[in-house]
Amino acid sequence: MTSPRTRNYFAARGLEILIGDGALPRFGFEKIVEMYYKASIIAGIDATLDFQHIENPGYDAARGPVEVIGVRLHAEF
Repeated sequence: MTSPRTRNYFAARGLEILIGDGALPRFGFEKIVEMYYKASIIAGIDATLDFQHIENPGYDAARGPVEVIGVRLHAEF
């Protein structure tokens, strides 16, 4: 959640390392739903499939929704 001061900063073309691209035409709360499934392939090797649905990415209601799919492989020897 952002403060009114932060919203004004982004609306005035402010930039930050993770959010802000020089505009914030319509502020909106970021909403994220994440689901994942982890499966053991063989002893010591796991695979994870991840899905994220993001509304108002970067607190910008003019953008999104965005859907992200990820795959992770973890091995221990």
